[in-house]
Amino acid sequence: MLKQLDLIEPGLTLVAREHYLKNTNGASGFLDIFARAANGQLVIIEIKRTDAAAREALQELFKYAALLRQNYLVRDVDYRLIVLSVEWHELLTPYSEFAGRTPYELSAGAIALGPDGLPIRIDPISPLPTTAQRRFSKRHFLWRFTDEAAAITAVPLIAAHMHRVGLEDFVLIRSRSSDPRICEKGFIYFTQQELSLADYQRRIRALLGDEEYEEYENQLADLTEEEDRIGESADHIWMPGYDDLFDQINSDTSEISHPEKAGALVC
Repeated sequence: MLKQLDLIEPGLTLVAREHYLKNTNGASGFLDIFARAANGQLVIIEIKRTDAAAREALQELFKYAALLRQNYLVRDVDYRLIVLSVEWHELLTPYSEFAGRTPYELSAGAIALGPDGLPIRIDPISPLPTTAQRRFSKRHFLWRFTDEAAAITAVPLIAAHMHRVGLEDFVLIRSRSSDPRICEKGFIYFTQQELSLADYQRRIRALLGDEEYEEYENQLADLTEEEDRIGESADHIWMPGYDDLFDQINSDTSEISHPEKAGALVC
């Protein structure tokens, strides 16, 4: 594969083969192929040929990602991982689980061999859909309207916007306040099924241009906790086009909310 890096991805250049990664806390590692992409990202490529060897691939990728950060002080956005295998019978299910949870970019391919046993092409591997646990994002939102009729009109507009940005599983609750001073107002409460960071990143990448996506990645790089990075992404995914939506729904105020506040909005 060293002489056929373009089979893996056009523009890849070799940095090293069997590149040594020192580990002061355990077993060191040797990268099958260490490359650099056309955009400057470092690329770790792990290659397996049999089911037996494929079982080890994900464990090694976990280790290599950690050692790369430790040895070179790079951020998750500065590198990505590619796993290639001839056999995917043992690897597809664990890879799918891994792909849905990893904070860094990961892709995979099936190596097709010719009659001489040499690679002739690489077919992309898509992760299997995984059944996520029901977990609402911690970022909730609340719109207020002049009256209940305005809120009723806004519901399908908000729902259409969420579908347009790639959110399929979310809740919109229409209610009124129990406070007599604003009982005539209408309210819409929004929360979404929380996705993995990798899912958010894939969907946000499809929505944004290169410059906007780089700005989003820089915002994530400033956050150290995984929960905060997911929360930021949960907000970010439905912001493209939101200014137009806000003009359409005629909300008189909007704010970040929480379940307790929604529970109080019953008149």
